Amino acid sequence: MNIEKFTIKAQEAINNAVQLAVANDHQAVEPAHILVSLFQEETVQHLINKSGANENRILQSLDAITKGYPKIQGNTNQYLSNYSNKALAKAEQKAKSMGDEFVTLEHLLLGILEAGDQAGQLLKDAGLKEKT
Repeated sequence: MNIEKFTIKAQEAINNAVQLAVANDHQAVEPAHILVSLFQEETVQHLINKSGANENRILQSLDAITKGYPKIQGNTNQYLSNYSNKALAKAEQKAKSMGDEFVTLEHLLLGILEAGDQAGQLLKDAGLKEKT
């Protein structure tokens, strides 16, 4: 992953996801952390609402997912989980296939959708699709 290929907003979303993991004593930064961070952006909120998905229901489910992650006490180094790495790689692939030079918030959302973990399944269950 080349972080310099991510827009400032996308980089901020990833950094906020790391901070969310730290605040909750989670060592692994999961796609759900990234998705919670994405929901703080109006662009993503607009896309979710436009798709017809219930934003509040998704956020409640995300809260339950993140609360279920194991907690680590003490001074730990956070790392991106395998699913998060996969989501970011998929986001980069999407950007490239769409002819975009940089990975945006929308690409991150698509990457999470395709990563194959709980957060992606939550989005699919809510009715989100790549074409939407």
